[in-house]
Amino acid sequence: GMQGLLNITHVGGLSIVQKPSEAEHASMPEYAIEHDHVLAALSTDEIGDALVLLAQGKAVPVDAEDQPSPS
Repeated sequence: GMQGLLNITHVGGLSIVQKPSEAEHASMPEYAIEHDHVLAALSTDEIGDALVLLAQGKAVPVDAEDQPSPS
């Protein structure tokens, strides 16, 4: 979970989480937002779209509302 996410960002990867308001366990993405440099909190559909863009070598557009800020 969290350690894997930290390992990914430590080597230059991107951290994207599910929107806490949509997650079955909101504490999981909230914890990631608090402890890592999360690029965006997206819906599951948006995460799927982001993965396609990343696989194509394209940037992921992130709205201000999707950029999480730690509490």
